[in-house]
Amino acid sequence: MFFRFISILILAINLHAGSLSKDKHFGVEVNPFYLLLTGSSERYFSGTVSYFDHERNAEIAFPLYYYSEDYNNYKQYTLDMHYRKFINQTMHGFYYSGFARVAKLEGLSGNYRIKQTKLGLGVGIGFRLFSKSGFYWGASLGIGSYITGKNDQFVNNMFVVTDDPRFIFDVELLKVGYSF
Repeated sequence: MFFRFISILILAINLHAGSLSKDKHFGVEVNPFYLLLTGSSERYFSGTVSYFDHERNAEIAFPLYYYSEDYNNYKQYTLDMHYRKFINQTMHGFYYSGFARVAKLEGLSGNYRIKQTKLGLGVGIGFRLFSKSGFYWGASLGIGSYITGKNDQFVNNMFVVTDDPRFIFDVELLKVGYSF
């Protein structure tokens, strides 16, 4: 049911896609897939608040991500600042980006509780489709590295990508948003 809804939403956006209307300057988006993954021992949230700069064909985005795992007593908060520059002189289609990330990690390492904050930098590429109704969908790939903080401090679920390693690898496929 969920994937059917996402498929219909993406199809609807594609059928009515165009450049973002010049009267829309802000957007909010969420990854609904993470809301479905949230269970009794793991919790996820991924969302973004954006400002659309029509004069520069750019987006300034603030993605945030939360993950917690009760089994390993681990929590992670990340906040990014992305500058996304659209390459086709309009506010849709492909873009390249640069970003900075702040990650706050907290969990057990052996018998000790560790808290740390890390700062990272990276670059990325992506794609945005905007509908005339204001809904949009985007996909992106970002890579980078942490320049502060210690790495590989926590024992984590091997199926979950965390910000504990040195390198940043960020993939977004299912975020949907609304511009206003």
